Amino acid sequence: MKKKFSFLTIAIFIFFINSLMTFSERVINNLGQLEERNGKTYVRGEKEAFTGTLNVYRDGNWLFSEVPFKNGLRDGVQKDYYKSGKLRWSGFFKNGKREGSAKSFYENGNVEFEENHVNGLQNGIIKEYYENGKIKSERPMKMGKKNGVSKNYHENGQLASIVTFKNDLQEGVQKDYFDNGNLEVEFVYKNGKREGLYKRYYRSGKLELEMPYKDGKENGKSKQYWENGNIMNEATYKNGMLEGPQKTYHENGVLKLEMTLKDERPIGDVLTYDEKGKLIGKERY
Repeated sequence: MKKKFSFLTIAIFIFFINSLMTFSERVINNLGQLEERNGKTYVRGEKEAFTGTLNVYRDGNWLFSEVPFKNGLRDGVQKDYYKSGKLRWSGFFKNGKREGSAKSFYENGNVEFEENHVNGLQNGIIKEYYENGKIKSERPMKMGKKNGVSKNYHENGQLASIVTFKNDLQEGVQKDYFDNGNLEVEFVYKNGKREGLYKRYYRSGKLELEMPYKDGKENGKSKQYWENGNIMNEATYKNGMLEGPQKTYHENGVLKLEMTLKDERPIGDVLTYDEKGKLIGKERY
């Protein structure tokens, strides 16, 4: 009697384990067979939430994605593919949320993008690459928010920009660079808004523009220069709008136009001059 009982117990246990394995290995090849109810995924007509793998096909004949589910939530390693069959993306899910590392790939096999998640939130350094394998960007994240120094690179390896974030807002100096290493732009952010003097340069390294900012808006007198160093434009801003005297110059440094604006509309005389400084036009507003 004991032997029969033991045999029966073992048989039931084996059947139970096999049933669980079969259930977890269930494969659905048609997205239309599934539906969402109260945030979970079910096979249509069934009461129990779906556990198994959803295979998604494109054009009806090539595997695009393998999506694992457990109790109606994505759980396990999801893989996406190119039409060629090569791996396009791989990432881990736990209880429906992203968890751990994930990578996307170019079709040549090189890594395109890599990131890490904790409880569904990006955490750690996100890295992006050019197709040739060179680094494209590095962006530090802290529980879903940008925090720290982000860097972008040109394809030749030269630094393209450097930006600092604090709790998802830009803070401090941002610098952008040409692919020859020369500075292109520099300006300051405070609590996510531009503050102070914005400067832009020509590829040659010569100054092109100076623009003052206050609380994220243009405020004060801006100056733009020709590459030969002569002044090109002098403009006055107030709370982000052109206001007050405005002047533009020919490349030889001679005054070309002068006027005064109010609410970004001219008032009074608008005067224009030729390259020798001779008055050639006058309009009154």
